Amino acid sequence: MRYIYIKLFLFCFFLSPSCYGTSSPWVKAEVNEVNILDLRITSSTEGVGELKTIPASLEVITQPGWKIYWRNPGDAGLPPEIINQNSVNIENIEILWPVPKRFKMFDIENFGYEGRIIFPLLLTVLEVGNEIILDSEVDILACKEICVPISEKIHLKIPVAKSKPSVFARSRAQFLSLVPKQNLLKNNFLGELFLDGQSLVFRNSSVHDLDYDIIIEFEGFVGFGKPFKNGKDIRVPIQNNFSPLKLINNEVKITYVSANRIFEENRIVKPQSLIELISINFLDLMFFIPTALLAGLILNFMPCVLPVLGLKLGKVFSQANQSNAEIRFGFLMTALGIIFSFVSLSIILIFLRTVGVSISWGMQFQNGWFLLIMSIIILIFALNLFGVFEFRLSQSLTNKFPRNQTGYFGDFVAGIIATILSTPCSAPIVGTAITFAFSQSNIFMFTIFLFMGLGLAFPWIMVALFPNSLNLLPQKGFWMIYMKRILGVGLVITSVWLLTIYFSAYKDNDVNFENHIIDWEPGITSELVNKGYVVFLDFTAEWCLTCKVNKKILDNNDEFQQLLLSGKVKFVQADWTLPDERILNLLVTFGKFGIPFNIIFGPSKLNGIILPEILIVKNILLAIKEAS
Repeated sequence: MRYIYIKLFLFCFFLSPSCYGTSSPWVKAEVNEVNILDLRITSSTEGVGELKTIPASLEVITQPGWKIYWRNPGDAGLPPEIINQNSVNIENIEILWPVPKRFKMFDIENFGYEGRIIFPLLLTVLEVGNEIILDSEVDILACKEICVPISEKIHLKIPVAKSKPSVFARSRAQFLSLVPKQNLLKNNFLGELFLDGQSLVFRNSSVHDLDYDIIIEFEGFVGFGKPFKNGKDIRVPIQNNFSPLKLINNEVKITYVSANRIFEENRIVKPQSLIELISINFLDLMFFIPTALLAGLILNFMPCVLPVLGLKLGKVFSQANQSNAEIRFGFLMTALGIIFSFVSLSIILIFLRTVGVSISWGMQFQNGWFLLIMSIIILIFALNLFGVFEFRLSQSLTNKFPRNQTGYFGDFVAGIIATILSTPCSAPIVGTAITFAFSQSNIFMFTIFLFMGLGLAFPWIMVALFPNSLNLLPQKGFWMIYMKRILGVGLVITSVWLLTIYFSAYKDNDVNFENHIIDWEPGITSELVNKGYVVFLDFTAEWCLTCKVNKKILDNNDEFQQLLLSGKVKFVQADWTLPDERILNLLVTFGKFGIPFNIIFGPSKLNGIILPEILIVKNILLAIKEAS
């Protein structure tokens, strides 16, 4: 009896493929004797039969923590690839892609797999009925704290035999069911697809799944964020350096994933009419218009704009005998300069966004020539307050203005300077208004900037309406001369500050003077948190005065400093003084377009805890405790 079993085993193993199925050996991918993943290729048929296309599978099992990528990896990564080398009777190898998971770890968003994954394969044969010998190289990028490219040789023989299902057919069928099929129902389940500013929007969607994802692909572009519900609509933010207008009237591939359904479809992106924009987002606009007004008003009290107040008061002191009409017109000209500048700024930003340039609040302060020119202009105004010289227009221009109105040009310029100096400032409410403006359509961006301009101009408009309010100032005298000089000193300080930004940004400085500050680079936060640290990620710039205030708050708190010095908290700084697409893209992933911005990551808060624009130490310490 024992010999019968031995003979049966040898027959099954060497002669009968139906006993064991068809598979390559398992291949272990190791680095420094550490196993990363195992892989093999299997056939779902016991023989080639009369099939023109042979169903097969690439099976991968990753070790805990290691991930591999989908056909569209996302912000980084590479998809698996099977390279046909010296195969016999194989014309083509096609990989079918089961739906992936979205992995978002801090600043990098990817699509991929972990654990056991089977990629269904279609092997197209050259001669039907002949034996197949697969001789291939499988290239896979696997990532954990580090990324390791893996390249392994795989050999598989499929004999001449009946094409009966093998033992691997069932598992292949399970994963084949996870490969999205084309949605043929045409029931508009997702809703009509429109471009709305920096987002793609599915209007009046019928999606009711609680846990779902929508993956959008367009000509290799990977900057589409995670979808979110907005009433009956679904919005998909557009990130990275990309002109959204390229999408209009073009086709995108959409993959919908949920527990209830999986499908993909190709859709044309439609532009929205002005009537649709106004009617659909009217409620949002009604909320953000007063927000924009308040944001502009708040900017008047930021240190960036205070020097311009000095310019205006200096003008009042210089011409104390002005009539109410002259005062009113002068302040109105300054208000007009502010509103004109905000409108012009919105038009410039809309143009830059249209041609594909990444835009942000305060981006002009990243240009060296701008810093130098503004520093010189403000120094000239300071010298004017010191009485070194007076601004005078040429005689030909003077004759074109009514008497005593040639100075109104200076009032208008003061409004422009107030706008320019306000742009590096961000504060509560300001950040909210800016984020809404930058993430919406061009019409909305223009509207929000217009009302921010009205908010910043509000004090000037009020003085113009009630010029007698200036009578609250003391009677004219020598104190006006001293006050002009004090205001002049303020302008000199502003001029020096701009020069400081220029030299600090463009000097060659590789030394970190504060040992506990770590310079940001892609992946650094993920690396530190995986080691068990809490990470304080600080977006800052030399031209951001609010950032300086926040830094002072942190420097003066002993408890926070002790956490840094003890090594329990790592302070990572993303310095945006000079243009950096990587930092801007990272900001956009958090829905931000300006700074300051601070967020705390930790083992318990992998997606981070966002802090308010003006830091409060108590909130920071609570967030650190929660994240650790």
